[in-house]
Amino acid sequence: MLEYDNNSVKKSIEENVEIKERKFYFMWRELLSFLHSFRGKPLREQMKTKNFYAMILFLLAAVTTLWILIDPSPSLHTIVSETHKQISNIKNIPSNIRHTKKELLDVDRKYLDYLGFSAYSTKAINRTKSSVLKIDPVIVVPVFSSAFEQAKTFLASVMKYLPDKHVVFYDLGLGGKDSVQLKKTCNTTKYSCEVKTFNFNKYPSHVHSHTFGSYVPLCIQDALVEFGAVIWSNPREYFLTKEISTAVEQAKKSGIVAWTIKDTTSSITYPKMFTYFEEKPENYYFHRAIKTSHLILYSTENIQTNIMLPWVKCALVEECISPTGSQNSGYCTERRPRYLYSGCHYYEQSALNVILGKVFSFESNPYATAETIFGVEKHNKTVTSAAIPEFKN
Repeated sequence: MLEYDNNSVKKSIEENVEIKERKFYFMWRELLSFLHSFRGKPLREQMKTKNFYAMILFLLAAVTTLWILIDPSPSLHTIVSETHKQISNIKNIPSNIRHTKKELLDVDRKYLDYLGFSAYSTKAINRTKSSVLKIDPVIVVPVFSSAFEQAKTFLASVMKYLPDKHVVFYDLGLGGKDSVQLKKTCNTTKYSCEVKTFNFNKYPSHVHSHTFGSYVPLCIQDALVEFGAVIWSNPREYFLTKEISTAVEQAKKSGIVAWTIKDTTSSITYPKMFTYFEEKPENYYFHRAIKTSHLILYSTENIQTNIMLPWVKCALVEECISPTGSQNSGYCTERRPRYLYSGCHYYEQSALNVILGKVFSFESNPYATAETIFGVEKHNKTVTSAAIPEFKN
């Protein structure tokens, strides 16, 4: 607590003024005495003396001093007012910092309304937990430009292993001809699928960047609102088995299931991102990270409020999803110890891992799985999802 006495401030100022007045009187008296010594002497004779040059220098110094003394200084009232203001600012710094932290993830309400977080727009608002857990999850797949062949291969794997499942493709720039062809494929009686065009223009401009991965939580949330439960999958890896019941049952208990990677959350997250969730990197030194290429989620209240909402908010704030200074060039350094930041930020994946650590008290067992469900088959050899390095679009 800072305290001060107005009387002591006033006394100090008065003493300084008195000292300046005495100095001014002394200098003025010396100047008059010095000039008096030259009375009666011719100017030429005066200029021959050393005292003349000394007088010139003295006059310059005197003028400078007089200018400083004459220059108006702030009044006592102004000084006291400014002192009050500065002390008030110092006292308010902690509360200002807390206010800033709360405002970090503030986004335009209209974006949250688009994604069903408003009580007036969400379909999920009337769903109870028991009704949500009875929902058969739909398979949700993002499709990018020139990825039509990937989409066909993925759809074929669903037909082979999970023919009763409904597939929802999110068109994220597939292209005119390929988009039309995919829609025609889904319109046939052979497949149970549909194509939804993701409208990037509804959201902030940075969402257009596939690198940041903002589309991941936005598409997932959009699907959760409509369907209640989803199996999110990148089309580069498709189904290798029909045995998904264990992972689905785990998701019903925790609300979410994800596949782990070898890295810790602290090593794949730019340190500045933690501040948006009021967390510290050291809390995640031993927190096992998961990838966002495959997830199973149920739209329970806990998932909506504590996971999807902060994840979506971060995706909509560019400085959160991609803090200044962060990058993912692909040339990450493996530091010792390995829990230190590698130099590569994983954007939406990093954000979800920070949230999961916070929600599940840094324990990954409730939502982590090692089930072999997704992968790629090449030349009669299966490459599982776990063996494929994480890819950032």
